Amino acid sequence: MAIVKKQTASKPAAAKTTKKSTTKTSTNHSKTHYGVKGHKLQPTKVSSTTYSYREKGKIHKTISKEASRNYSQTGIASYYGGMFNGRKTANGEIFNENLYTAAHKTLALGSYALVTNLRNNKKVIVKINDRGPFSKARIIDLSKGAAREIGMIHSGVAQVRVEALHVDSRGYISGKGAESLYRLAKKEGLPLKLKEGSSTLSFKADEGVKSKKADSNLKKGKNHSAPVEKLSGSKVIVTTKTLKEAKKIALQVKQKAVVEPSGSNYRVLIKVANKVEGDKVQKQVKKLAHYQSIHYSSK
Repeated sequence: MAIVKKQTASKPAAAKTTKKSTTKTSTNHSKTHYGVKGHKLQPTKVSSTTYSYREKGKIHKTISKEASRNYSQTGIASYYGGMFNGRKTANGEIFNENLYTAAHKTLALGSYALVTNLRNNKKVIVKINDRGPFSKARIIDLSKGAAREIGMIHSGVAQVRVEALHVDSRGYISGKGAESLYRLAKKEGLPLKLKEGSSTLSFKADEGVKSKKADSNLKKGKNHSAPVEKLSGSKVIVTTKTLKEAKKIALQVKQKAVVEPSGSNYRVLIKVANKVEGDKVQKQVKKLAHYQSIHYSSK
C-alpha cells in the first residue's frame, strides 16, 4: 500500500508551494445536485475490512465501512499539494491537488466526507483516498482544491467538522453528514428522492425533476443554456420582455416554435420555409403580442 507522508502542522503545504494552481471551474456535480461543491458522490469501492498500520512509531487501526458511516469529529485540518502531485495515494489513485480529496488516518478509503470550516461555515465534499495526517494536532489533510473551497489557503490550517458520507450501490447517500447535506440541498430547492423502507435518512438527487431554483432562474431569464430543441434553417426570431408574451406567441403561430431565455429577455424561434413565409409570420406576430424586436434569419 502506498502511503504518502504529509507535511507537519508547522510547515503546511501552503508554505512550500510557490506555483499557483487553480481548481477546475467546470460545472460541479455535487454543487448542482446537492448545493455543496466537491467530489462527485457516486457508488465506489469502499473497503469493508479493517487493518492496522504503523507510521512514525504509532499503530493506527482503520475504521470499518459501517463505522465510517457514523463518523463525526471536530478538529484541525491542514492541506497539501505541490510536490505531492503525481504520487500515488494510499488507495492507488494519483494525487492531484486540484481535485476534492483528503487524507485521514482511519476512515475507510473510498468513502466520502462533508468538511465544514467552523470559522466561516463554508463546506466541501471530499473523497478519502489517502492516509494521514500523522500528527496529533490534526484530524484531516485536505487537497489544496478542497482547502481553497472552504477558505483556508491563507491560514494554512482551520478548525473543521468532518462528517462521513456513504453512497450505496444505487446512489443513495447516508451517514453522519447526510442530514446536513439534505438540509442544504432542500434550502437550495434541489429535488431529492428518499430511499423507501430505510430506517435512517438516505437520499439521492432526483434527476428526473427540475429543481425549483432552475425553474425560478428560467422565469427570471437567468438560464443562458441553448433551447432543448434547436431550430436550424430559416426562422423568424422574436424577442420579448416576458416569458408570458413569448409563450403566447409560440402557442398562437401555426409554425413550429421554440422559446428560450436570452439574458433578461426571451426569444421565440419560429420555423419557416422561406423569406416569403417569414414575412407573413412577422405580420401575424405584430398583431399578437408586445415584443422588443423581430427579424428573419436564414441560418
